[in-house]
Amino acid sequence: MIAPADIPAVTALYDRFGLTAKEALVVLLLARNQIVNPVRIRDVYCDHPDTTPIEARSAIKRIRAKTKPVIRIRTHYGIGYELEPDSRKQVRQIISHAGSIERIPQCLASDPARSHRPTQSGQS
Repeated sequence: MIAPADIPAVTALYDRFGLTAKEALVVLLLARNQIVNPVRIRDVYCDHPDTTPIEARSAIKRIRAKTKPVIRIRTHYGIGYELEPDSRKQVRQIISHAGSIERIPQCLASDPARSHRPTQSGQS
């Protein structure tokens, strides 16, 4: 769930890089912390508690692809991820210029009841 205070920042990251709302929340998490454990990233990125921390690696991979070369994410193997210092500064500048809520981006306006995970046939 996106806190109302984070909507301008998520909108700014969506506009600048085309990040989804959850990808933008992961970037905000990285910008607000030093090293972030993959479990915390998974908890922000995934709706389902039964997913593995490997989902965090997939999220980071997608974020890196969309934000390269502006945002650089450093991997600390066995520990977690962090933004490079210049990337943290860049993200904070983008967020500070976000201002107030002028519009809700499409990534936030989608139906929250829809799951991004396909259901397996045979399950009820």
